[in-house]
Amino acid sequence: MVETIIYRKDGAILTPSVFAEIFSPLIYRLKTNRVKATKVIQHSLDRLEIRVVLDEKNVDVGDDEIMAEIERNFRKYMGDIEITIKKVKRISRKTPTVLTKVNPEKLPKLKYL
Repeated sequence: MVETIIYRKDGAILTPSVFAEIFSPLIYRLKTNRVKATKVIQHSLDRLEIRVVLDEKNVDVGDDEIMAEIERNFRKYMGDIEITIKKVKRISRKTPTVLTKVNPEKLPKLKYL
């Protein structure tokens, strides 16, 4: 099953507006626009993979600082889960930018964040 929202263990879900709150600090706090594309894959309730395409010509903020900000922002909503962030050269546009492999029918009652 593939969805375009992310589920938490407590049954809450992250809607598209939450993703704006996760990624907008890169622009407003770090003052960088190096992030060109992202893909978030939820493999399970406690494991996220985030793929990031960075602008290599613009190096106003370092890779590590960007990755740390992304992780910090996801943890604010997801808590203590395994988060893997990978820098990649490109991301396929054939699939949604947010995917989950979690079956929502096996979760407690959903709460929207």
